[in-house]
Amino acid sequence: FALNANRGITLGDGGGRIINLAGTLGVSGVVAGAGSLTVAGTLGLTGINTYSGGTTVLYGTLQVGNSDALGTGAATIGTRTGGTASLDLNGQTIANALTLYGSGDGAAGALNNSSTTPATYAGRVTLGSASLIAGGSGSIAITNAESITGSGLGLTLGGAVGGTLLSPLATDAGTLTKKGVGTW
Repeated sequence: FALNANRGITLGDGGGRIINLAGTLGVSGVVAGAGSLTVAGTLGLTGINTYSGGTTVLYGTLQVGNSDALGTGAATIGTRTGGTASLDLNGQTIANALTLYGSGDGAAGALNNSSTTPATYAGRVTLGSASLIAGGSGSIAITNAESITGSGLGLTLGGAVGGTLLSPLATDAGTLTKKGVGTW
């Protein structure tokens, strides 16, 4: 089936999946509804989305194009069985609650910024496993006043540019590691 990338999508209670096996798919139409969105592969969301069921990225990269790209629900990047998924902030400010798993698609960071425009993650962050946040081409500011949680789990901050960690780190015996040439 062919998806018109400018067409709106309504997610019902059962949610919806977008699986992209090759290249990059961009969806600029509004994604609405009470259901959740599950992504596999490389996808760009640029619509001002209103869906409320949350977002799960199984593998690949989800790139946001505005502050409302993830709708109103929480986002899960990666899975308990593998962390090969990334959320690319692409120079945007996002405030959805977020759970991270692993080092991301191609070890680019489960949370990263590929744009030279600085990005901000203002939502609550939970580590589901040891995870990497990377300011790749542009910096990332992690600004939520709530603690980053994930008991006993390690957080690595990396990337060529780096960023700012303003959220308190509350991972008990978990480690904090700085990797790469970027400044944190």
